[in-house]
Amino acid sequence: VGVDRPLKELASAERRDLVENFAFYLMTRITAVSVITLPDLAAAALVSHNSSVVERSAFEEAIDVFSKGLRYLGIEISGNQKDLLNGCQQALEGFFSRKFLETESNSENQSLRYVLNENRRSNLEFYKNSLVNCLWAPALLATALLEQNSLESIPAQSVIGKFQNLKELLNREFIFVAKPMKSRSDIVSSPIWANAAMHVL
Repeated sequence: VGVDRPLKELASAERRDLVENFAFYLMTRITAVSVITLPDLAAAALVSHNSSVVERSAFEEAIDVFSKGLRYLGIEISGNQKDLLNGCQQALEGFFSRKFLETESNSENQSLRYVLNENRRSNLEFYKNSLVNCLWAPALLATALLEQNSLESIPAQSVIGKFQNLKELLNREFIFVAKPMKSRSDIVSSPIWANAAMHVL
């Protein structure tokens, strides 16, 4: 990690940087070899709506969006790739048996919808968190874009600034990069920005 002196000779700030760098490289490698399971994908599709009630159509649409994003980033999804929806439906059966959620019919059109047990939401969030290390960069970039008044013409500097501000705001929640990105050129040339931009734009 770029240190050629004994640990005891490092200043406090240097030790902190060393630990953060090591954590970054460790988590990067773990993410690189990790596999998203169908329960992970199903849980993310449920809790991403920020609602206790999720229409089945919305659930299936979220599965499609997440799976396409993960494939684009080269993240492996376990299970039958040709029928992810059916696999995720099977994963829901496990959630039903554990009382994470139940089903009901929409009184207006009789469509199926899922009702989350808010007392067990944290269990679903646990599964969903497997996707965080894979999708945080596109998520922050999308947030920065949606904060703009218009998507027709957006100043790049404005988006880059908001992206960086969000990253700094959350730097104690997630492991982002081994070395801080200070300038505009640092950000735009970084693999993280490229990853996010290619996925969202």
